[in-house]
Amino acid sequence: MLPRRLSILSLLALPLLAALFSGALAAAPASADGLRFLGCITGKLPPFGPRPGGCTTTPTAALDAQGAGLSHPRSLAASADGRSLYAVSPDDDSVITFRAKPLSFQSCFSANAGQPQRGEKPACKRLPGAGAEDSLSGFNGVKFVTVSPDGRSVYTVSGDYSLGIFARSIRSGKLTYKGCITGATGPNSTGKRRICRPIPTATPVHEGTDSGLGGPASLTVSPDSRFVYVAARGDAAVSTFAREADGSLSFRGCLTGGISATIVGFDSVCTQVAPTNSHGSGLRSVSRIVISPDGTSLYASAPRESSITEFQRDPVSGQLVYRGCLSGESRGLGPGNPCRPIPSAQEAGFDSGLWLVDGLALSSDGRYLYGVAKGDNAIARLSRDPATGTLTFLGTEPALDRPRSLAIAPDGRSLYVASARDAAILRLRRDPGSGDLSFTSCLTGRPEAARPAGRCTLVQGRGGAQQIGFGGLNSLAIAAGGLFAAAERESAISRFAIPGG
Repeated sequence: MLPRRLSILSLLALPLLAALFSGALAAAPASADGLRFLGCITGKLPPFGPRPGGCTTTPTAALDAQGAGLSHPRSLAASADGRSLYAVSPDDDSVITFRAKPLSFQSCFSANAGQPQRGEKPACKRLPGAGAEDSLSGFNGVKFVTVSPDGRSVYTVSGDYSLGIFARSIRSGKLTYKGCITGATGPNSTGKRRICRPIPTATPVHEGTDSGLGGPASLTVSPDSRFVYVAARGDAAVSTFAREADGSLSFRGCLTGGISATIVGFDSVCTQVAPTNSHGSGLRSVSRIVISPDGTSLYASAPRESSITEFQRDPVSGQLVYRGCLSGESRGLGPGNPCRPIPSAQEAGFDSGLWLVDGLALSSDGRYLYGVAKGDNAIARLSRDPATGTLTFLGTEPALDRPRSLAIAPDGRSLYVASARDAAILRLRRDPGSGDLSFTSCLTGRPEAARPAGRCTLVQGRGGAQQIGFGGLNSLAIAAGGLFAAAERESAISRFAIPGG
């Protein structure tokens, strides 16, 4: 059986390995209409990792990336100043810091660092509660990361129903662990074991259900950095937290579709937004949330309902008011259905343009919202009324197979999409005035998706997509140096040059 970590001698040999096995791709990057692949960094070592023409390796790299801090990254976020990137690995229960330009590994924290061999240093700094792979730590299965707009905090959500809190150095981008909070106080929870601080409404039931923090899926920070909002999938809710000067969070309340209360039998602390029709609230399986640049609107996607929910937001108090939702489902959901079916709505949302809608992105002027419709292999386009926040469905642009994430270029003239199955990055031209999208180009590491059969330009790597950091592309972020993408299957972060980037 291969060791999870390198021996001390192997670590000393890393510079040589990097020279032998990392890529010449930067010398002759593949390009398509201004979109250029510049290289990648991985936590894997040969023979599992890069071969000639592939990625460079992190100083913590391991044979299969396990324990390196970068095993199968799930989410990627950039600081507002563009200098830092942050990724999370549910395999390593880790949070990783990168410098954006040049792309380089800086440091990491892990709750599953393992025991180093004699003479070795741990690959990552160990978090409180660290231990075995499934230990309760507040970072078990960590799956989402975001950075506050003021650049002073980084937050995560995890599979053990907790939120992680880090202070960020404005100067260096380095993180300092500040603790975690949870909605769960059951026998097998971080709250019961005093690893994470329970919020006042925490419950002893599974996942902290009905606490307002049950099953957190993602989170976002308001433009003024004063409030944090959490998509609590287990509670079918969006919860509000006040953010203090030191980055700590205080629970303020939540709005729910009421699904969990009808199943668990507990009274939710959250306010029900659709008392006469909880199943049609648009919040069941709530996944991603975004706030408009002016701070007056919040939107939440719910893949299982093929819907996007609208909230009015008070920029001063942070309070949310439910305003209904748009849905790709046409069937009736009972009396008082608060969702408005879009013109292309179908029986179960199939081929509607919102089927399994997940990732969201708002234009910088707040006039257009875009959503990744994973089931329809498309990008949904919606207009937003700046005065009311009301959304209007405008149509879709075909994407590649199973799109996962999207990002709008700083100049607003391009929208980028990551496709996991096609191992591809797609560039769509965007009209800032109309919000219209049109295909421009894409790069892929998968021959089947490349021309002439497909629409993409093939990035040449001797070992295929897995040798150039394209396998399982899932999360995008724009920072100094261009566009960055997490490649889950290959334990890598890839970098692309973009027009105007």
